[in-house]
Amino acid sequence: MAQTSGADPCAAQPLEAFDASLDGASSEPVATFSGEVTAIDPADAFGRILVRIGVSSGTEQRLWVRNSGRLLPLQVGGSYSFHLEHVGGSPPASALVVRDAGGSDLGGSGYTPSSDDRVTRPGWYALERSQLPFADGSNVGVVAGAHWQDVPDTAAVAGVADERGTFNGFGGLDSQLRFTHQWRSELQLVGSGSYIDSVNTPTARTSFSDWMGVARLFYRDKARSLELGARHVGEKFRDELGYQDYAGVSYRHMGAFWDLFPKGSALQRTAPIVDALVVHDHTGRLELADLQASQDFEFRRSAFVNAGYQHVDEHWLNHTYPQDRAHVFAQWTAWRPLTMDFDALLGDGILFGETDATSALAWQEVYVLNATVRPTSWVTAAGNVTRYRLATAYDGDDHVAQWLVGVNLTAQFTQRLSLRVYPQYDSNAEHLDANGLLSYVIHPGTVFYAGVNSGWNRDLADREPRTTSRQAFAKASWRFFL
Repeated sequence: MAQTSGADPCAAQPLEAFDASLDGASSEPVATFSGEVTAIDPADAFGRILVRIGVSSGTEQRLWVRNSGRLLPLQVGGSYSFHLEHVGGSPPASALVVRDAGGSDLGGSGYTPSSDDRVTRPGWYALERSQLPFADGSNVGVVAGAHWQDVPDTAAVAGVADERGTFNGFGGLDSQLRFTHQWRSELQLVGSGSYIDSVNTPTARTSFSDWMGVARLFYRDKARSLELGARHVGEKFRDELGYQDYAGVSYRHMGAFWDLFPKGSALQRTAPIVDALVVHDHTGRLELADLQASQDFEFRRSAFVNAGYQHVDEHWLNHTYPQDRAHVFAQWTAWRPLTMDFDALLGDGILFGETDATSALAWQEVYVLNATVRPTSWVTAAGNVTRYRLATAYDGDDHVAQWLVGVNLTAQFTQRLSLRVYPQYDSNAEHLDANGLLSYVIHPGTVFYAGVNSGWNRDLADREPRTTSRQAFAKASWRFFL
């Protein structure tokens, strides 16, 4: 989400990181569901918040949200409807809308600033999409829509600049063309036009418009893959259909891999992988260059390793910081009672300060260990340990040194009755969260929930634990068949 100036909505800094996705999501890019928030886990080392949502079928949706440190306007025990659109790639695109009974929205895209930069104001949203399929796997389409936001209920304060009503209209063309079984393309051209009404500002209404264009070419056969892409995002373009990491930039992307299948060895598959992303701003200045080379090693005994190197040139404030780092990921799934994976990233990073003087090239380490233990068919314990460190050098002083440790314990006593307990500790905040949820499914759609949420911090004065939250809740839903 981007926070813009009410007087000049075009003076915004590059958009802040936002991403939303579901655990275990299928290839379908759109998900819509409703349910009760049963727990909100603290942000991990990557700034991702895990929202656990119990839906009417008795299952749990696990929603990961990275929102630049902003809090989500959700309450444990509250019921909400969720609409999520997520498309992978470099960068990924995400749109998230959450509505409660009062009509409050959390917008992951098409965001309009207001006095509370977490929640968009009530308004109207209209979207029409139409596609015409032809040939074998090809289609062309059009999209048009508009987003209005109402004037706030509170009156403007005399002499204080304040945004009132806003509007964003958009429309465009897209196509997915399949030339052969191996070659296909994606094209999109979208324009937007917006206005913001303000009071106590030099201009009562500020209007602006811009466009975005995307072109991608893909090749895929049984062993090889190639992707070439380009994207332009105008400085004043406002996206209602996805999310843009930056505004006023041009992207160039190339990615490729080649699967090789050695015979008579421990390896089932190995593949060299290359990926390059280059981003320039509207003046032609380099914003980001990310070059990665790695190798997949898939073993015959349910083990997998990826190891590689990454070089990044990243612009921050008035400097471009060159960074080099190594990455390794290993996974072992040969034995069902115990599966685990380990992810490590070591090398250069950036200490992001508010000025050039407080920003610097730094040393960073990120280690993530996940292990799932299944001692019986009805008990599962999934543990996660994350270590994040940012320091002046490998053996230098720490800027940040954080541990996140959590265990998600699930007991499925019967097909109807289950219990989940999830404690997590954050060493930076010296904070412990513990959540429990008991659910009983009478039949699909008819479910009873009961749970507790608790949190403790260590008092800075006497170092004693202090309770920060304590909540108990219960809910029942009943599905009627007519």
